Amino acid sequence: MDVQQLAPFEWQGLFELGHEEIDKQHKRLFLLGKAVIVPPTGMGGHASSAERLLQLTDYAKTHFAFEAGLMQATAYPDAHRHANMHSSLLADLSRYCASVHWNWGWDDIPEELVDFLWNWLAQHIDSSDRVMVAWINSHGQIDPVAAP
Repeated sequence: MDVQQLAPFEWQGLFELGHEEIDKQHKRLFLLGKAVIVPPTGMGGHASSAERLLQLTDYAKTHFAFEAGLMQATAYPDAHRHANMHSSLLADLSRYCASVHWNWGWDDIPEELVDFLWNWLAQHIDSSDRVMVAWINSHGQIDPVAAP
């Protein structure tokens, strides 16, 4: 799939991987990513850009831990490389959190951050996660701990 042609931060059925909990968590990541870029309306007390990015980062940690549990439970052969990608993504998210907090205001989200979030969500899910879920599904859908 060419993720560049899709509407950014809109969940598409093409992103579904066939694992109910992972798909549910990916949908939430999309919503949190969209909230960083386009602040939600109708909410009392607007969260800052940095706070919304921190919420995304915190949920990404939860999601990555869930995937790590599945990879371990099914002896996923590429688990180490996949975990390293997650670590790298979290490090990048942390740097962006600091940058947004110190350098950008409510309406001034840099295009670099938008591109990073979209590429992470769309491309990581469609490539690395798709391969991982295929392995998990072929080796039994073990659910080590249901994540939020």
